Amino acid sequence: MRLALTRRAGVPKSCVRSRPVASLRAGDNREIPMGSDTPVVSDSTFDEVVLKSTEPVVVDFYAEWCGPCKAMAPTLDAVAADMKGKVKIVKVDVDQSPGITTKYAIQAMPTLMVFHGGEVKARQAGAMVQKKRLEDFIKDALA
Repeated sequence: MRLALTRRAGVPKSCVRSRPVASLRAGDNREIPMGSDTPVVSDSTFDEVVLKSTEPVVVDFYAEWCGPCKAMAPTLDAVAADMKGKVKIVKVDVDQSPGITTKYAIQAMPTLMVFHGGEVKARQAGAMVQKKRLEDFIKDALA
């Protein structure tokens, strides 16, 4: 079994996890695609897209190299499609947007935050790969 260990500049050591990656075998370098149905926002667009939004916004703080982030991407896309018009779901690449990452003290990926009216309503660190669990997290945050 291969262990996924990754360390990038600027990422605290506490964010690096050593977990078995059962789906990857030695020599397997394939890319697992990140979600394509959820737009990526940056330091420069975060305020406009998230904080000034009239609808609730779920923000997925992720990293391209993060295995749990990749595992959660299809679930996030499915929930984004199902909740379209009720909730907006966006992503922030922590390596590309250090300002927002620092402002919200993101130390583990993935971290999900629910914003409404410019305020944080809920926060969850760790991958949620079960659709029902992710939907319940969002609904509970907005209740």
